[in-house]
Amino acid sequence: AGGKTEISLTATVGGTTLTAKKDIYVLELELTSSATSGFSAPTASTDGSLLLTTADTTATTVTANLAGFTDGFTYSWTIPTSSTKTTATVASSAPRILSVKPKAGGTTGTESFTVKATCTADNTIYIEKTVAVTVAGLKLTGDSPLFYNHATSATNTIALTLGTEGGISTSSLSSISYSSNATAIATVAETSGGGGCTVTAKKAGTATITVTATAGGKTFSATKDVTILDLVVKNGSTAVPATGNSLESGSTANLTATLEGAPEGSVISYAWSASPAGILSFSPANAAATTVSAVATGNVTITLRASLDGTDYDTTMAFSVGLGVGGLATYLDGLLSAGTVGTLDAPIELPPIVGLTSANWTQIKTVLSNETYKDMFLDLSATQLPGTITNMSSGFSGCKNLVKAPDFSACTEVTNLKSCFNGCENLTEAPDLSACTKVTSLELCFKDCKKLTEPPDLSACTEVTTLDSCFYGCKALEDLSSWTIPAKVTDMYRCFINSSLTKAPQIPNGVTEMRECFYNCKTMTQAPAEIPASVTQIGDCFSNCIALSGTLKVKANITEATNWHRTFIYVPASLAVKVIPGGGVKAAIEAKDGYGYDPDGNYFITVTEDASLVDP
Repeated sequence: AGGKTEISLTATVGGTTLTAKKDIYVLELELTSSATSGFSAPTASTDGSLLLTTADTTATTVTANLAGFTDGFTYSWTIPTSSTKTTATVASSAPRILSVKPKAGGTTGTESFTVKATCTADNTIYIEKTVAVTVAGLKLTGDSPLFYNHATSATNTIALTLGTEGGISTSSLSSISYSSNATAIATVAETSGGGGCTVTAKKAGTATITVTATAGGKTFSATKDVTILDLVVKNGSTAVPATGNSLESGSTANLTATLEGAPEGSVISYAWSASPAGILSFSPANAAATTVSAVATGNVTITLRASLDGTDYDTTMAFSVGLGVGGLATYLDGLLSAGTVGTLDAPIELPPIVGLTSANWTQIKTVLSNETYKDMFLDLSATQLPGTITNMSSGFSGCKNLVKAPDFSACTEVTNLKSCFNGCENLTEAPDLSACTKVTSLELCFKDCKKLTEPPDLSACTEVTTLDSCFYGCKALEDLSSWTIPAKVTDMYRCFINSSLTKAPQIPNGVTEMRECFYNCKTMTQAPAEIPASVTQIGDCFSNCIALSGTLKVKANITEATNWHRTFIYVPASLAVKVIPGGGVKAAIEAKDGYGYDPDGNYFITVTEDASLVDP
């Protein structure tokens, strides 16, 4: 143990006792620290160590104590000069105590501090111990600023990489967590697999991202400020969205651009352009504020570029430049005066009709159905109907000049399309109804659309319940064997009556009403594979379908003969009808009212019972 002791030697020589004494100093220099973690005391063979984090602001002390000695020794610390890593002091009143902390704004790394205890009686008697002080930290690296395009609600992200400095390794880190001090501006989440984080922009501004982790018993942290830029265009006080914008031909709009989130005093340049050219003009075209003039009609995309510190930031806005609904008749009159009426194969592509609302969109029908324009052939596909419409009943009914329907892509609230295109005898293409997810009725929707060659895709229209007379008299429809009827449809009364079908679609289980569904479809050779068990009304369903062949399976338990009235009249013997067993269905069909026959009472079809049709 440390301390001072005396060794004595006695000997007797010639009867005289002689004594010799020697002081022995056993020096044991102990070091302790105020650090609760990250400190290792030196041993006989190794130096001590102290781990500090770059975030530490309070000094840590290391105290030297010579075991077994309360006085008789002086202490001195050797401190690195001109250190860029630490700030260290030793008070003259407490020379045994070293106070050390990371240097503000300094570097990381390790440097040595040595303490020496020297005997005041004999300066050749001393002991030294060294402590290696390491300043270490975390770091987040990655690009900033981050551009967030609010106009498209784009979820723009950047990756920040987690690193270490000053002697710790990333593999030694544990309990890693990330946070943002402004989640309304940017959120943060650890990257899958570790190694950093992903910052997601929410709006313009600056957010501080903080990472904390544990290593060597110490908690480390690092921060990185991420600036979010957002290029915002306003028309007056209203932000301009990415789509759905419109201008009437001949009008102007005053637009103002701001690169939000840019540091105060930033020098930003702006440039406006439009594609295709010739529809819009800008004055000036290279300033934050510009006047946009609509000089022609058409669909056009405005691109705004903001340049800051050598980096370009772009945003785009789609505009329809066209007619106001009040100017449609005047426009058509001008075409007629020029002798321009179009053809079925090359209809007149009308410019977009802009400024439409749920209150004025029906004025389109008022104009198109006017007898003055009945011999024209018109393409309305450039016009987008407003998303606020809920009821489109008879919306374009009787518009015989309509060849291509308007754009329904914004019609997310419409529920009723009853008779919408009823009597549009020159309509060649059904509109895309994929946005119409709330529509329930297609009753009479395409009745007498004699040029319609394909039905609309209804896969997104999952709420449709009625197709009553929907394709009544559609003379150009043929093979619908791959067309899917929505699962909630219950009513198919007269759905395809007098149409030119060659192959019928499959009927979903859930349909109850099928009276006159395929009545007079004289070219139909293939019936649905089966009549589902849900059907309760089927009279005249296949009446006068004189080309049918193959097998029709009937799972419906319709046992009243009146419900089979004329269902198979004039259906040829080439159609085999199989029904569920039990006698009731077969007997009902074979009753005079329902059985296939010609005017002389000759039976055509054969009905057999099939046990496999019974749902187990």
